[in-house]
Amino acid sequence: MSTGSIRISIVRSGSGSCKFGAGFTLVEMMIVLVILAVLLVLAAPTFTQSGLTTRLKSYSNLLVSSVHLARGEAIKRNTDVSLCVSNPAGTACTTGGWEQGWIVQTVDGTVLLHQQALDEAFKLTGSVDSLTLGSTGLSSTPANFKVCRSNPVGAQERVVDVTATGKARISTTELGTCP
Repeated sequence: MSTGSIRISIVRSGSGSCKFGAGFTLVEMMIVLVILAVLLVLAAPTFTQSGLTTRLKSYSNLLVSSVHLARGEAIKRNTDVSLCVSNPAGTACTTGGWEQGWIVQTVDGTVLLHQQALDEAFKLTGSVDSLTLGSTGLSSTPANFKVCRSNPVGAQERVVDVTATGKARISTTELGTCP
């Protein structure tokens, strides 16, 4: 036999007919497909839950990074920098819920960062409408924010606390309430 040649075995049964190998019957294949479909249906909620939890973490991390940016820019520019709820265009501070997005801006109105609105399944509430960090990096007032899932309501929330020193930290709670 030379290299690269293929060898085919033919098995003869007692009746003289030839078999080329065993395969799956249609019934066996359908049973396997039904089992796979059931497993996928059972696993889908887990994947959805994981995706929602990841977005919850992401939104709280975005808020913390915005606070860090505001603090750093206030120190660097030696002026007050504010973090506030933004209008839809992201050009100015406005009233409303933090989930509609926020901006980081200097006292002269220069927008340093515009964060788009959160997905409608999430809610972001804050104890203040605006957070101002002075040229020393200190906050005008301590603040806390809560990021939670409003649809479907989940057991996990992220609380972002900003101290009077302008430092932010995230903690996880499991109250299961989302205003």
